[in-house]
Amino acid sequence: MKLFLFVFGLVLLSLSSAIHCDVDEVLANLTEYSYSLPVDANNLTYWRSRHLNFEVFGGYSNVDEAVITAGYYTADDQLVYGVTVDCAASTWTSTVTVQGGSGEEATFETGSVTCGGGTWDLWLKVEQPYMMNWIFNGTALQIGTEYVTSKRRNRPVKVPTKYGSHKAKTLKLTTTTSAPMTRFTFGECISYPEGMACEQTQAWVLTRSKSPSKLDVLGADNTVWSPNCVSGTDYFWHVQIKVHTTRDSGRYSNCCCVDMKTGVVPDDSYCIAPSNSDDCLDLCKPWYQSDLYAEGDEVVATIFSNYYSIN
Repeated sequence: MKLFLFVFGLVLLSLSSAIHCDVDEVLANLTEYSYSLPVDANNLTYWRSRHLNFEVFGGYSNVDEAVITAGYYTADDQLVYGVTVDCAASTWTSTVTVQGGSGEEATFETGSVTCGGGTWDLWLKVEQPYMMNWIFNGTALQIGTEYVTSKRRNRPVKVPTKYGSHKAKTLKLTTTTSAPMTRFTFGECISYPEGMACEQTQAWVLTRSKSPSKLDVLGADNTVWSPNCVSGTDYFWHVQIKVHTTRDSGRYSNCCCVDMKTGVVPDDSYCIAPSNSDDCLDLCKPWYQSDLYAEGDEVVATIFSNYYSIN
């Protein structure tokens, strides 16, 4: 336990995880997709927390014609919160159902955005019934914060919609044929593109995070949940020991075993909680590759080598 806690202390300096989602689905270049919650959003006995992440990935065949639209809806198809990204105009527009109205939709905010090229990603980060925001390619599609006295910190402004996220049921997504969707993830988790080296993945997650130097309170999640890397190499730690809390783990973070070259988890049976236990190191021993650690940080390499030499 003492050795594990020392390793855990090092993790807090280098960060950790983006795995263990409820849903991680490959989309075959779709232009329409929807996902409905399996359980009522207001059922906190099941969900444990209102904090949920929806993320969709896609690519461009022609970025100048790309339009991406997403909306979070109630069970009877009333808009909770929506957004449209128009790459040709380099703009985004968010929409809500008017409070006090009879179902009319109205623009909430607008702004500018850079679509880039190659690939795109869109997040819906839900924190509270009227506190949620969109993120596109690392840009927050929402403006403004407010100081919450009870929390003693700034939070995103409340979304002025008739229906809060606790009334939501389905996320609907549509794109033009020039910007098809390739992957969807959902849960109390962080996902990131597959096929990137670990330190590249860290940078990608940081860009979309709550770091004060990045998106701050409009970010997807705290920086502590990005991957652990073997410093100076392309490799992931074989045991990611601060993986985002889930509805099953409660207030405890998870640890997960991953392939050191890809960062991919074999399956959820290789994730356990709480993470501050030598059980994590024991579970993940089959994925430990001493030669890959030897290419990087000598201190971390020695810690794992010493542990596994006696366990």
